[in-house]
Amino acid sequence: MNVEEKHKIRVREEVEKRRLSSVMNKTKWREFCDAMYDELPFPPAYDRKDILEEDYKPFTEDVEYLGDYFEGIHPFYSIEWIEVRPRRLISQGRLVKGKIESVEEQFIEVLRKYNIPYKINDGSYFIYGYASDFSELIK
Repeated sequence: MNVEEKHKIRVREEVEKRRLSSVMNKTKWREFCDAMYDELPFPPAYDRKDILEEDYKPFTEDVEYLGDYFEGIHPFYSIEWIEVRPRRLISQGRLVKGKIESVEEQFIEVLRKYNIPYKINDGSYFIYGYASDFSELIK
């Protein structure tokens, strides 16, 4: 058994132990990732919470970097959720406060177009791979 197969088994066991249900499948994740490049002016920054991770520190401020939805987001099967900031900070130099470029409206359109449930918290959008409570998700 290779490393990826062992990881899949550990993820499956944790999902069962925590009684989580799948929210997104591989097809939905691919549609979402493709749309970040094809339907938005830039791919927004995100952070991911893996099923096997215990600690997570949310975004506390806007960032300058972009999201890597090609390789950085894989493997899909172990994503508990991702936190997306649909905006970016554009540097204006060291002495001038950065400018915010938002794609929030287009981002919401993508979520609706592909029927991707999400939750909003403190300016971030949470896209769940697995969840135990679907009542707070916006569809």
